[in-house]
Amino acid sequence: MAPGLLAPLDDAFRGEKPVGLWALSAGAVLLCAYLLGVAVYRLCFHPLARYPGPKLSAVSSIPFALSLMRGDAAHDALWLHEKYGDVVRITPNQLSFTHPDAWQDIYNYKLDRPHFVKELTGYPESISKIPSIQIADDARWSIHRRLLAHGFSEKALREHRLPLLESYTQKLLESLRRHVSGPSQGKVDIGRLLNFTTFDLTADLTFGKSLQCLERNDYNPWVALVFDSVKAAISLNAIRMFPTFNAILVRMMPKSLMQKAVDHFNLCVQWTNQRLESKSERPDFVLLLQKPVGGKELSKGELYADVPILLLGGSETSATVLTACIHYLCKNPRVQTKLRDELLASVPSKEDITLQNVAKIDYMTAVLWETMRIFVAVPGYLPRVSPKGGAYVAGNFVPENMTVSTFGWAMTHSKRNFREPYTFAPERWVEGDTTWTSDRKGALQPFSVGPRNCVGKNLAWAEMRIILAQLLWNFNFELCEDSQDWSEQRKTYILWANHSMNVKLSPRLEKGNA
Repeated sequence: MAPGLLAPLDDAFRGEKPVGLWALSAGAVLLCAYLLGVAVYRLCFHPLARYPGPKLSAVSSIPFALSLMRGDAAHDALWLHEKYGDVVRITPNQLSFTHPDAWQDIYNYKLDRPHFVKELTGYPESISKIPSIQIADDARWSIHRRLLAHGFSEKALREHRLPLLESYTQKLLESLRRHVSGPSQGKVDIGRLLNFTTFDLTADLTFGKSLQCLERNDYNPWVALVFDSVKAAISLNAIRMFPTFNAILVRMMPKSLMQKAVDHFNLCVQWTNQRLESKSERPDFVLLLQKPVGGKELSKGELYADVPILLLGGSETSATVLTACIHYLCKNPRVQTKLRDELLASVPSKEDITLQNVAKIDYMTAVLWETMRIFVAVPGYLPRVSPKGGAYVAGNFVPENMTVSTFGWAMTHSKRNFREPYTFAPERWVEGDTTWTSDRKGALQPFSVGPRNCVGKNLAWAEMRIILAQLLWNFNFELCEDSQDWSEQRKTYILWANHSMNVKLSPRLEKGNA
């Protein structure tokens, strides 16, 4: 290299032409002064400065973004609330709440004040950039919701959804029986098979076709893409907190992870198109979503954006609750015995296992409520933006244009909300039991509240009740040694990260057949 090319730099460091170095130094000083000024403002003069929380979180969103990407945000939020109380400042512009009143104040609509709107960086964005039902504005959301509501009505549940649910439950039982008689001698990853069941069912309800996970005893390639796309979504959510550096940070993400998210979306589009081309009048969700209601309809892009949300929300959450339920029943034999006794008293034969009958078993309902509390299916946060003029949340005034949220995990494990929060006690939900009267039960809202609550709540309850009843009626369960600490090994990426939960199955001997 010619020596003359380095002469200006050499001169700058020798002091002969210091202007460049001075400019660099001056720029660094100005940057430090600016950052210091921002820090002082956010700590002392920001509208949220009076709220407790870590100083670093008050200054920067980086700690929260890293917590999200590591899969630790739900557990970190609980730790912060245990230290600072029912309200914690978790980023410069965001508060997290664990008081039960926050559910109604944030997520429900009230006629006497503007409502909180969704904070879009906290929700997965469609690959197509077209808003799904999850993040659509109020006008478009109402169309999505009205179209879907027909598919979740009592009539639709009774005539179309329940027969499919019962069919896939029988396929699950057949698969479990094969494991009992096969080389595994009854050892089975029950969480995996429950995921097979709910994904097969939800795909059939959505497209009119099964993913055939149960038949093949393996995940459909699309399901494998789901888990990677969820991780990609949470990473993108974290990156969107820093709009100035968004483009740079996105390029730093692993290309393979981003490609899997694209592949996942494209496969959903392919299946949706195949369903539309079939011209079948079977009342699945794709058919319902493309039919106009009141002269209004969804665009094809909106339909494509909704399908991945339906598939994931309708499958993963139910499988998570059922897997957790089996885990805690195995860890608590007294509860398992009591539940099975009440089940057998209510449904003495297999033919009696109907939704109408099992819905009357109060102790089963209590067990499922307690499972949804101790291992809440959506442990992460649901951010909203405060309305113009500000609003009160759980008695605390939140200035306008601030982000507020609740973490399901922190809500249900706060000692201020539940006595002995890590104790699995279905009696909390049994009417007349006085042991747990101090619990603030309104802290548990597994289907959220307000007009944007879970549209599939009735179907979810039907899935959990029917599948759990059939499992308990047909099998005894024993937790394998390698899964004793299953509930303690989990990461959260919007939903729970998958982790094997192995049990040892044995057929339950019916009276007279021993």
